[in-house]
Amino acid sequence: MQEESDLYHPETVPDYKQSKPIEYLILTSDQPLPLLLADTARKEKDIPFLAIPRDMEMLEEETPIRFGGSDEEQDFSIQALYLSKFIAYMRPLNVIILGDEKCVPEVFRGAVPEGIPVVEFKDRDWKINAMRLQDILYCPEITEVYETYWKERNNEK
Repeated sequence: MQEESDLYHPETVPDYKQSKPIEYLILTSDQPLPLLLADTARKEKDIPFLAIPRDMEMLEEETPIRFGGSDEEQDFSIQALYLSKFIAYMRPLNVIILGDEKCVPEVFRGAVPEGIPVVEFKDRDWKINAMRLQDILYCPEITEVYETYWKERNNEK
């Protein structure tokens, strides 16, 4: 259960006239594999991410969406109602949508403000998504994490 103090409230955030733009922001699901890839990008390349709760097809204003910033200790949740405003506040030069429409439903894809380029990795084969993410971020650790994940998963079966 989210604590009220952990939620993003735009009225309590200082109004900065010019915040520093970030190169990328990842929008994905909190399903294990997409979240693992996004978290690896954060740890290795300082790329923040927003993780939508799994099985969210409808936008519910109070739905908490996890923000993973540069430091795990600073993670917090924002309400879905403020998703578009929060993305605009972050000033990403590019938004990477990691996952297909089942992973990141259209209603959340539409929250990316106009004018911000969107790069989508929505192949059904997550190895391809991992390789594309690795290529755009210049981060070989992403495919290494993917390979380790699948090896461990197959050993459990």
